[in-house]
Amino acid sequence: MARFSEKEKERNVTVFGEKTKFNGTLRFTEELHIEGTFNGTIDAQGSLVLKKGSTCTADFVRAASIVVEGSVQGDLTAGDRIEMRSGSSVRGNITASRLRLSLIHISEPTRQRQP
Repeated sequence: MARFSEKEKERNVTVFGEKTKFNGTLRFTEELHIEGTFNGTIDAQGSLVLKKGSTCTADFVRAASIVVEGSVQGDLTAGDRIEMRSGSSVRGNITASRLRLSLIHISEPTRQRQP
């Protein structure tokens, strides 16, 4: 069992592995790492990490903080911060008090042509 100093707080981290596919609604209070595929809604009080190679298609994602290394399609809302790391892809609206971008490409939204 790991020992933690009084200043450190033990973290409970749940990991959905690379081969995991989840459809539905997720609610959690600690920390979740997604390495596989997620479809649905995330409404959490904890921290979310979407690892490199992960795919998330969501109606919305709400968490205390969100780190994106993979691909997300859907709106992201964080109570604290959203961090988009190099190689990540987000298609949706982003709402957070703090935003950190690391070497990303921002493209214009596609618009449908009127006939």
